[in-house]
Amino acid sequence: MVYSVEEYKAKLKRKNAIQPHEIVRFIGLLVARALELRRESPSRHWITKVEGALSRGTFGQFLSRDRFKDIARYLHFNDNSKQAESGDRAFKIRLVLQALQKTFFREYRLGGRISFDEGMVPMRHRRNPMRQYMRMKPNKWGTKFYMTCCAETAYCSRAPAFCCLLVRSGWRYTVGRRTRKKKPSPSKL
Repeated sequence: MVYSVEEYKAKLKRKNAIQPHEIVRFIGLLVARALELRRESPSRHWITKVEGALSRGTFGQFLSRDRFKDIARYLHFNDNSKQAESGDRAFKIRLVLQALQKTFFREYRLGGRISFDEGMVPMRHRRNPMRQYMRMKPNKWGTKFYMTCCAETAYCSRAPAFCCLLVRSGWRYTVGRRTRKKKPSPSKL
């Protein structure tokens, strides 16, 4: 056990520090991946065969596949020790959401016609505390956002994440999903 911990520490020490230009490239590759119509695993973007709008092998010109995975693994925006105090389900991405909100407000003024809509960022990952199941949506699992958009240009001005939990008569409700609350054991009463 101690040997494996020491081995893990040695592996982490061998990793190079993440540089600012690598973060910019990482975000650019994420945006390029979002624009690609085919939804594939990230490692498929480093294949060199030419297909579709983004020719294969393009990602490797900017960042190696292993470096991309390392940045995705170690990139954090908040201190995890403060999470218990806040009780915010969107804690890990709250700073990113706030920075996006400031940018949206600063760069564009909404016109006279405003649209209020809900959107779903598709994600089935179980570790996402904000994921919801919505049976009637094309993407049934994901994080729900209520968006304020310009009705003429479809520019998103505001998109707060929906992190609601309704408690009602012994059942815990989230949107589209119902789970039973655990009953206390007789020894704890």
